[in-house]
Amino acid sequence: MEQIKKKITIITVVKNAQYTLENCIKSVLAQNYNNLEYIIIDGNSSDGTKEILNKYKNNISKIITEKDDGIWDAMNKGIKIASGEIIGFLNSDDFYFDNTLEMVNKYFSKNEIDFLFGSVQKYKLMHGYSPWKIHWSFGFYTSHSVGFFIIKKKHLEVGLYNKKYLSADLDFFYKMMVNLQKVDFHLKLII
Repeated sequence: MEQIKKKITIITVVKNAQYTLENCIKSVLAQNYNNLEYIIIDGNSSDGTKEILNKYKNNISKIITEKDDGIWDAMNKGIKIASGEIIGFLNSDDFYFDNTLEMVNKYFSKNEIDFLFGSVQKYKLMHGYSPWKIHWSFGFYTSHSVGFFIIKKKHLEVGLYNKKYLSADLDFFYKMMVNLQKVDFHLKLII
């Protein structure tokens, strides 16, 4: 029996990333995941970013180009317009390995979870989190936001990113882990 493909929205926020954005876009489009919404929020770039967006505009679900109040504002814009059941963020200088979205769909389909942290290869392999540290250290989060996926309804339940914080993602993750219960602590996903 073929697995149902949940609609996944990937949100990329960008400002002046002409040297990395195309690789990012190609990695999303190469997923060949047939229930994908891809949203790019551009903070009104002044380099060659807009030309790259124009090159791929027919393959990107939504492109918004306008001044914003920084990364958290741009991410919040993407969350508000996302129509997928699951949302994830891919930074403009990052990329997904093959079959990432298939694996994400598999985890959400086979497990009753609200969110997922996958392993991420950056300057080192980053993975997991330590929920037992949640009330006394931001060291609870050892992965990277590129490997983070969440049910949109649950994201909205926890709230949007607080623009007043430099590390609004850590603030969000703290609130999320304290408030959401359906989690698998042993997921391994290389992105």
